[in-house]
Amino acid sequence: MKKHRSSGKSIVYLDETWINQNYSMSKCWVDSTAEKVMGVREGFPLDFASRRNERWICPWSNPRFPSKEFIVMDNASYHSRKVDKPPTTANKKAEIQEWLEKKGVAVPDGLLKTQLLHLVTRHTAAADTQYVIDKTASEHGHKVVRLPPYHCNYNPIELIWAQVKGYVAKRNTFKIANLKPLVQESLNSITADNWKNAVRH
Repeated sequence: MKKHRSSGKSIVYLDETWINQNYSMSKCWVDSTAEKVMGVREGFPLDFASRRNERWICPWSNPRFPSKEFIVMDNASYHSRKVDKPPTTANKKAEIQEWLEKKGVAVPDGLLKTQLLHLVTRHTAAADTQYVIDKTASEHGHKVVRLPPYHCNYNPIELIWAQVKGYVAKRNTFKIANLKPLVQESLNSITADNWKNAVRH
């Protein structure tokens, strides 16, 4: 990250979180009946989607999003969909064979499914792995920087989320109608110094 900072480009920290209407300081539980406010954080702005009408916004398609920046994100499953995902045991033999042939692999007749999958393993190089989200970001002039698995603590946005959630917890009325405005109010309370301190942490 030091090298990226020295390049003179901005670094955008991307993360998702949620708060439900029962959120409080003393305890918070996942209530399947409670509506939630979902958030996708893109620098400072936050775009919301309700659980009932879920929609996800590709942040770099937003005109407010800076151009040609480094985007830091975790390896959540929805960030890690592969462009050319190798077949698995869930695929039919014909699908596995088709994938191999597209890779230029000669497939002898009469192979069992397990043998086909063995060929898949042999011809799947880690270096060839490309994620859909990385490819899309690259097409918009950005570079994705992925955090090590299970190390979300390296993303300073986690400290910002803690501040946002603490603000909401202290003022929560436990009514869904008041939750979204309260979250927006908490986001508006985040200052540039808060971000600087989180990045330095």
